Amino acid sequence: MKKTSFLLAALVLLLLSCADENYPDADEQQIFSYLIDSVFNESYNTVVILDSTMSVMRFATKTTFSEDLFGQEPLPYLISFFQKKECRPDKALLKAFTEQNREKYLLAGRYQPQRNHIYASYRSVYDFMYGSLNKDNDLYETVRSGKRFGIISFSRVGYSDGKDRAMMEVNIFRKRRGENFYLTLKRKDGGWRIQSKCYAYGPYKVKETP
Repeated sequence: MKKTSFLLAALVLLLLSCADENYPDADEQQIFSYLIDSVFNESYNTVVILDSTMSVMRFATKTTFSEDLFGQEPLPYLISFFQKKECRPDKALLKAFTEQNREKYLLAGRYQPQRNHIYASYRSVYDFMYGSLNKDNDLYETVRSGKRFGIISFSRVGYSDGKDRAMMEVNIFRKRRGENFYLTLKRKDGGWRIQSKCYAYGPYKVKETP
């Protein structure tokens, strides 16, 4: 057990040392906080944040039964995806978003919103979504407290050349339902505002946790 804990700690330190030193930048932090406050009002006691960002490279690796979704480079997939959804993101912005998210970045410890929050691993969130929970799960105490909580996952933010527009992917859980969508944001009055939203999937129902 001690050896495993040491290895996990070493891995976390390695990821931190390899991550972009400027990540998340001031704009990303502002956008993350804006979205958290937009999605979860003050009735949510705890905001659970996925401990690393989402990567578009999952579209290049077949990890599902859907032959149409995986097995290709992310940019061509995303272009065809948005066409099918009848969403029209700017292609240059979509390319910037794709290139910014070709790998995951550790978020835990690098972003501290002004809300009561915890970080949770992908495994913990995945198990929770499918109705599994045990004392080793990062979410165990939060779920068992009976208090209201929400879960959010972020991608990195891709910017336009003038850095006046941005694009990102967001996944949220609240009120026993989940949603996954892509956002285009526009800089306005010293902050950021949502310009358009394109749903990837959802709302979907989350299984009851025993």
